[in-house]
Amino acid sequence: MANFFVCANAPDEAHFWPVRLGYIDPLVKDLEKLGHTICNPSQTFDRKFEWIRDLEEIRYCDVFVFFLWALKSEVGRVHYSYASSLDKLILPIVVNANWPSWYKDEDDLSPDLLPPALLKLPALEYQPNDLDGYLRLAKVLRNLPAPKSLPNPLPPEPEDPRPGLSPL
Repeated sequence: MANFFVCANAPDEAHFWPVRLGYIDPLVKDLEKLGHTICNPSQTFDRKFEWIRDLEEIRYCDVFVFFLWALKSEVGRVHYSYASSLDKLILPIVVNANWPSWYKDEDDLSPDLLPPALLKLPALEYQPNDLDGYLRLAKVLRNLPAPKSLPNPLPPEPEDPRPGLSPL
C-alpha cells in the first residue's frame, strides 16, 4: 500500500486541536483502515526539528494529501509548494458539509486564488465519519497512478516560514 503525508495545517495554533480531532484524525483512521501508512498524522507548533522531519516525509511519501484550508497557513503553502516541486501525487481534500468556522466565513480560497497546478487536480470531497465519504476515498485511492521517482537533483529545501525556527 501507499505512504501518505497529510497536510492540514490550521491557520493558527488556536484552531489546531479542533482541526486535528474533527478532520485529520478521522481521515488518518480511514486511510489506515484501507491499509495505508501515514507519514505525518499530526502537526505541532512547537518542535524545532519538525521542519526537517516534514521535508523528509514529504520527499518519501507516495501521496501528499492536502486539505485546501492549509493554503491559509504559511507552513501549508510551503509544504504544498515543496511537494509540487518534487512532482508528488497530490490529493486535494475539500470538506464541504461542516467547514470549520474560521474557514466558513472567508472566501479567500476561491478558484482565482488557488495555485494553477492545484486547479488541475480533482479534489476529493471528504466528510469525516461518513460512509459515502469513506467509499469515495477508497475509490479515488484505487485509481491513483503509481508514484514517480524523486527528481535528480532534488529541488532546494524550503526554509521553515515560522519565525525563529530557521535555519536549523
